[in-house]
Amino acid sequence: MEPPDSFEKGIRLGGGFFFGCFVGFAIALTLLTLNGHILVASCLIGGLVCALAALRYGDRFWLGVARFTTWGPGRCGVTGGGGGRRD
Repeated sequence: MEPPDSFEKGIRLGGGFFFGCFVGFAIALTLLTLNGHILVASCLIGGLVCALAALRYGDRFWLGVARFTTWGPGRCGVTGGGGGRRD
């Protein structure tokens, strides 16, 4: 497998950042934090963590995300290696 080019790196960073912002926002709201500073900080921290993880691990990061959600790999058309849940 060849290393990602600059376009793919940008897609990974952007997608990871938006996903991380969403997760950070959801976590802050779950904790019923209505402080604006904490909401912004959690969005930025979540965005940076997910962006760096998506950049470093690529598809493995997204497969890991899919495994921790209710739709799981195999149910959403995403397979990797063995593919699907083993219930």
